[in-house]
Amino acid sequence: MSGNPFPGPQPYTAESRQHFFGRERIARSFLSTMLVQRCVTLYGPSGSGKSSLMQALVLPWAKEASCRVVLVDKWPHERKPVDWLKETLRERLEVELVPSTSVSEAMTETPGHAEECADAPAFLYLDQIEQLLIRRSREDTDNVVRFLDQMVERPPREMHLVLGIREDYLGRWRERIRGRRRLIENWLRLGHLTVDDISGAVCTAAGNAGQDWNLEVMRRILHDVRIQGEDDSHEGPPPCGKTAYPEEVQAAYAQIVCRALFDKGGPPKRCEDARAEQILVEYLETTLASLGHLEEPARRLLEEHLIADDGSRRLLTARAARLGGLLEGDVERILETLERAAILRAEAQGHKSGRYYELGHDWLAKKLHERKQERQREEARQREEHARMQEEREREEARQREEHARMQEERERQLKQANELRGQAEAERERARGLLLVATARELLARGRPEWAPGLLLDVASPEQTDGWVALAIEVLGQRFAHATLKGHRRSLTAAAFSPDGRRVATACFDGATRVWSADGRGEPLVLLGHSDVVWTVAFSPDGCRIVTGGRDGVAFVWQIAGAEAPKLIATLEGHEDEIVAVAFSPDGRQVATASKDCTARLWDIESRDVKRHVLEAEAELTSVAFDPRGDRVVTGSQDGTTYVWSEASEARLVGHRGAVTRAVFSPDGRLVATASADRTVRVWSADRLAVLAVLGGHEHVVTAVAFAPDGQRVATASRDKTARVWNVGDPEPLFTVGPHGGAVVDVAWSPDGRHVITASEDGQARIWTAAGMESGALRGHKRSLVTAAWSRDGAQILTASLDDAKVWTAAGTGVPVVLEGDEGALSAARFDHDGQRVLTITKNGVARLFNADGSGAASILSEPDEPIRGASFEPKGQRVALVSPSAVWIVDPDGRRESPRLTVAADWHLVAAFGPTGLVAFAVAPGGRAVMAYTLAEGAERWSEPVALDVGAAPVERVFIRTHVARVRFATQDGAVHAWNLGALRESPVVTWWRHDGLKYIAFAPDDRCALALDETGLESAYLVTAENPSERLLLQDHDKQITYGTFSMDCTRVVTTSDDGTARAWRTDGTGRPIVLRGHRASVLHAAFSPDGERVVTASADGTARIWPLSVGALRERLAAAVPVDCMPPELRRMYRDETADQARKRYEACERSHGRDPARR
Repeated sequence: MSGNPFPGPQPYTAESRQHFFGRERIARSFLSTMLVQRCVTLYGPSGSGKSSLMQALVLPWAKEASCRVVLVDKWPHERKPVDWLKETLRERLEVELVPSTSVSEAMTETPGHAEECADAPAFLYLDQIEQLLIRRSREDTDNVVRFLDQMVERPPREMHLVLGIREDYLGRWRERIRGRRRLIENWLRLGHLTVDDISGAVCTAAGNAGQDWNLEVMRRILHDVRIQGEDDSHEGPPPCGKTAYPEEVQAAYAQIVCRALFDKGGPPKRCEDARAEQILVEYLETTLASLGHLEEPARRLLEEHLIADDGSRRLLTARAARLGGLLEGDVERILETLERAAILRAEAQGHKSGRYYELGHDWLAKKLHERKQERQREEARQREEHARMQEEREREEARQREEHARMQEERERQLKQANELRGQAEAERERARGLLLVATARELLARGRPEWAPGLLLDVASPEQTDGWVALAIEVLGQRFAHATLKGHRRSLTAAAFSPDGRRVATACFDGATRVWSADGRGEPLVLLGHSDVVWTVAFSPDGCRIVTGGRDGVAFVWQIAGAEAPKLIATLEGHEDEIVAVAFSPDGRQVATASKDCTARLWDIESRDVKRHVLEAEAELTSVAFDPRGDRVVTGSQDGTTYVWSEASEARLVGHRGAVTRAVFSPDGRLVATASADRTVRVWSADRLAVLAVLGGHEHVVTAVAFAPDGQRVATASRDKTARVWNVGDPEPLFTVGPHGGAVVDVAWSPDGRHVITASEDGQARIWTAAGMESGALRGHKRSLVTAAWSRDGAQILTASLDDAKVWTAAGTGVPVVLEGDEGALSAARFDHDGQRVLTITKNGVARLFNADGSGAASILSEPDEPIRGASFEPKGQRVALVSPSAVWIVDPDGRRESPRLTVAADWHLVAAFGPTGLVAFAVAPGGRAVMAYTLAEGAERWSEPVALDVGAAPVERVFIRTHVARVRFATQDGAVHAWNLGALRESPVVTWWRHDGLKYIAFAPDDRCALALDETGLESAYLVTAENPSERLLLQDHDKQITYGTFSMDCTRVVTTSDDGTARAWRTDGTGRPIVLRGHRASVLHAAFSPDGERVVTASADGTARIWPLSVGALRERLAAAVPVDCMPPELRRMYRDETADQARKRYEACERSHGRDPARR
């Protein structure tokens, strides 16, 4: 069997001409016309077989007739059409067509070819000329038209032109060739074959190829592919035995069917089984499948855009196809594939509208419509199924959401409960930890280690909720502890000194080294090595840039320590034959004096390192050395009791002591010399007359030290009898004696302002005393005997040195409490001004002083010498103060200058006063309390108003309560009633009335009058909080050891403070929660107290002559604690004990702390 004779949707070619039948007659006719005419246009409908006719019959016959044939059926997109024609003609006809010549000229210029053309005609066949109209620009098409027109108008005459074009493009082509006579005059139309014609042809072709096809069956099959509109009057296939099938057939579909039939071995045998539909369906599916991933888009394109809802064919423009959402290249591929397979037929839509597409056959429309309906039904079913499943999903999701919400709610409830329990547990754990830290801090305080307590208290997470935190914080801050401990010597210290600027400390030691430290305790010290034995003494130069040391080896060294450079030895002072026990720089820093056990003192010039004059030679070992303030003279003491005052020009002896002189010093003005002696006395000498002015006796043991006060009028002495004394220079009786200490007092020093004295004792403590002899604080922390104590030049720091180490202290302590001191004895009252920035104190003898609340600056005295003050009131928003004496009231400015007229009453009347909304109001209570008169000094008025009598009932007034901040006055009468008036409405009736219950005595009222503080007259150590609503319900405030002296409320009524003869004040919460805050520090009865306007501080006034201001807010206390934390780091063993850390944690945290302060842990 030969190959398949049917090309399918492709045209027949010369190679397949033996299978092409049925068009022989028309082919001969057309060839005859071509031979006669220079130009012939063959047109016909799509699928009529134009290309097959020309390529399979006409052109092969022409070649057989010795004609030359040039076929152009493709127009490459990348080539210009005219260029493509010229190249094709040159290759096929061997005619050179240069760009400058026409085709006729080119042929004429080639004689050999011209002769050949005369003998053998040439045919140029341009197939599918419509491609030029579809895919080329108008310019390209017009160039082709001109070229063709020249070809047919000029010789050679034997060049014939044949144009093939689809019928639907004919109009557009005619428009392009209008006016070209030769191109437009000859037209031949080729129509479709009928069913009868093509049936016979395909049977013949099949027979020649070895298959015997039944003509009747083929006619029945090919009837299925008839052209639309042909014999459509009845539905279904025609009846078998029909004698004629005049309907026209689309050749491409006939070829498709026949090719498939041939591959299957031929058509069915029976006419009833003859149908083309299944073959075409398979062909359609195969074609669509060949598109690969574009199969589904192609199917959608066919069904959605080329089939109407009624199943008829619908037109699709190329532009509309490109708007379907596909890439333009994909659209082009789909359309070209479907058009090439004859599934789509493309037609011209108009002159400018482009092409349109429609399905190539009705059976396609029918089948695609069926599939579309089937797809739509399936999609509808799927949508219904999807909707049903979606509904079920939504129901399930709703159920799951409800279940999830229920479970989430349950989880949240459980989580909330767990969080609450966790929070309670954490809070309880935190509270327990806080209580443990507070207890640990209290234990440290009891063991004399207060320096570690601030850090522990700061570790408490919730101080407000930790019972006892505030009270302990105040107590801790009331202690004095070193800011820095200077550790590093390997043996006992012998001496220590501040640099003049207070920024450095020098220490001398038995280990032969002198160390220079930063006074703030940070960083590593400078180590000065040179002595071969003990260093006994050390001193700074006045500029602080040099240090002189003296030791047992009899040598003095002078070191340069300026800046951050390494210390430099600048002088070695050699010459003494025994130990140097004392050294001193001259005030100008150019000389050094040394005193030695070799019974000599020497004066050295630092620059030359030589003795400036002859050596002072004494008769006994020397003990001390000092320059006078001008640097002209030197004083030294000796073991035989002699004191030497000497200079370059003179030398004098002060004789009188019967024991060794332990210390000799000049007064600040250089006019006096004081000497302390082992004979238990101190002598004061005139430095000029060299005569004794006073002998200060009274000590019971060796006097170890003596120091002049800055004013030069007083001296302080220290003794091994464990006391220190302060004397007026010319008075043999001491002003006061302090002590006894726990051991011998070895040193004493005055503060630069002369208001305090510090003593150093062998009991390991230094104590600070006021100039009046009252202890101001104890500096505890050393474990061994002290060797010295000193103030920095600015008075801000204190240096103590003991046999174990040196410590630097803040002289003012932590600032808690702020201590306000006067010189007039016991205080009776203290109160804040309206903004809490100032405090007014009143002494029992009537002196009123105004202090800054932070303790800075000097106080101003507001009272007059001859008129004692009994009460005072601050102006609510101003600076003035109202003062009340026993018989008068007046206003003064902050400097005590009177600024108002005086109100004077009889001396036996009791006066009180306070500022009210309209001015100052004064109340005078008659003797016996039988009458109360009110006077007003309005704002800006020059005189007091006429008195207003207040009706307080028949019972006598026994007490008056008045507070400026409350602007209310209360009178307690003997019948137990309390009447209250607003200060701005004195002519009205009382606003509140209290009645005494069960023998209670009211001592204070809350600003809102909802509660009062009362004492039980049978037990004055306790107080009661009583409410106005139910006076029988009382809150007992019981903690004082002695009688309560006073009580008052804070402005917000949340706290009440009580004072007592036990020397304390206690702040209580009015709601009864927590323990009271004990304000401890006064050394005598506390007689009065007042809250600051914000309630965050309390000022207390005491019979010890001081007022103290105490912070109560956690925030302020934490700030103070943070500032009080020393730069010393808690050792690992203490961290393990008090911070509950492991050994490794304690070591690492200790080392980290040391490094944070610039210190090497290994050297500590």
